[in-house]
Amino acid sequence: ELAVLHPLHLGLPYTLPGDSHLRVHYSTSENVQPLSQRTDLFGQPIGAPSGETKEYGFSLRLLDDKLNFRVNWFETTVANESNGDATNLAWNVVVNQGEFVALNFLNDLLVNGLTTKARIDEFGLPPQSLIDFLQAKKDPVTGIWSTPGGSGRTSVSSRKSRGLEWEAIYNPTKNWRMMFNVAKQETLFTGAGADIVAYANLRRPFWQKIYDLPRGLGGIPFGQWYESVLEVPLRTLTSQDGRVSPEQRKWRINLVTNYEFSMDRLRGVGVGGAVRWQDKAAIGYPLKTDADGQLVSDIDHPYFAPSELNSDVWLSYRRRLKSKVDWTIKLTVRNVLRNRDLIPISTQPDGSFAQVRVAPVTTWQLTNSFGF
Repeated sequence: ELAVLHPLHLGLPYTLPGDSHLRVHYSTSENVQPLSQRTDLFGQPIGAPSGETKEYGFSLRLLDDKLNFRVNWFETTVANESNGDATNLAWNVVVNQGEFVALNFLNDLLVNGLTTKARIDEFGLPPQSLIDFLQAKKDPVTGIWSTPGGSGRTSVSSRKSRGLEWEAIYNPTKNWRMMFNVAKQETLFTGAGADIVAYANLRRPFWQKIYDLPRGLGGIPFGQWYESVLEVPLRTLTSQDGRVSPEQRKWRINLVTNYEFSMDRLRGVGVGGAVRWQDKAAIGYPLKTDADGQLVSDIDHPYFAPSELNSDVWLSYRRRLKSKVDWTIKLTVRNVLRNRDLIPISTQPDGSFAQVRVAPVTTWQLTNSFGF
């Protein structure tokens, strides 16, 4: 649904100078994304992702259309959206590593006389619905478990995004054009890991039965592994529920300008550039001890990746060929002010970098285009 209001067309008792125009807009939209069947940790089907967006704002045309100004506020809600972090934790860590790989480690200990079948029986098996869904099978000879099935397994969350978009296009002269925009967005996640919490609460009493045993020959104790690899990330995931995510870059700013000469000797020559800036983003959290004495991520004091600044420049030439064909050749240098440092994308709890990426490289691009 879209509604656009032109106040001046309604005969309101004011006018804007310089043949200026004001427009107010409001719109709503809904959508559903059809996907193949998805299943949670308990084998229950998950509904299709759905979303709703509301937008409202205004536009101004000023100074005889030299300046166009637009402001837009938006709010988007999405339900049953696949959550990558929760899915990895649920299926790779909890189910694969925490259940079936754990059973295989226990089998190794049994073969080497480091545990008993009674201890393994205390650990037990995952719910039968999960075994059936994953088509989990135990080799009768080696005792090793395999999980060939599980198509469509995922974990979901809901999110609400709110933001502001501010854009201005200014043409000081017929040859010079500038565009400037600012965007702010904050995202709040809810419901991430709900099925993991329920599953962990169900199975934790059985996991605790083997906390004292080593995770494989010469491995760390199961209790230490479950705490560091499963419980701490799970508490981190659930502690962010209902909070604005600091892992999203809150502000973004873009500036683009281009000038095309019209003098005889330089007619058709254009020069321009662009600058793109992105705010800092959280890439990790230190650990702290909560009121229950458990290690949790300190989400109030995240480690941040620095803000990013990128820029481009270009030189172009345009002319009219025969048969009313417009030809343009353009040389663009992207990321001209390249940051040569590695950019961190995740950290360890002590703040040291866990993963980094290479900054975008400087590239030169020559293009030819024809307009009819």
